[in-house]
Amino acid sequence: MNISLVSTKALKIDLEPLLEEDIVDLDEEFDFRFDYSAHRPDRVDVKNSFAIAFKALLQAPKDSVQCSIVFLAQFHTDTDFEDDFLETHFALINAPAIGYPFLRAFIANIFVNAGYEPLMLPTINFVNLYKNKIKDSDSRD
Repeated sequence: MNISLVSTKALKIDLEPLLEEDIVDLDEEFDFRFDYSAHRPDRVDVKNSFAIAFKALLQAPKDSVQCSIVFLAQFHTDTDFEDDFLETHFALINAPAIGYPFLRAFIANIFVNAGYEPLMLPTINFVNLYKNKIKDSDSRD
C-alpha cells in the first residue's frame, strides 16, 4: 500500500493573552501540551483516506500569550482499507511523525507573524508517545 500526505490545514486557531492564573508551573520558556488521533473522513464512500488530527496547547509566559490549535494532516492511499487500519503502527506512529513537522512550522510562523518571538517546538518520539498512550489506555480499563 502506498500512502501519501496530500494536505495539511488548521481547523481552529486561538491566540489569546495568557492570564497569570492560567500559567502552569514552568521550568522552560514555554509549556507545550499535545495529543493526536487518526480519523476517517466523514464521507462513508471514501475508503482510501484518513487524517491525523493534532490538538496542541502552547503557553508562552514570557510573551504573555497562549495558542491552542487543531491541525489536520490528510493522507491518501492507493488502495481502500478497513477501519482497523487506523489502529496500526503506521496510522498511529508513522503518519503523525510525517505530519508533525508541518504543525511545528505552522505554529512557529503564527508566533512570528503575530509579532512574538519564534518558538521551536520540541521533537517528539512517536514510538514512545504511542507506548504511553497504550499504557494509559490499559490502565483505564
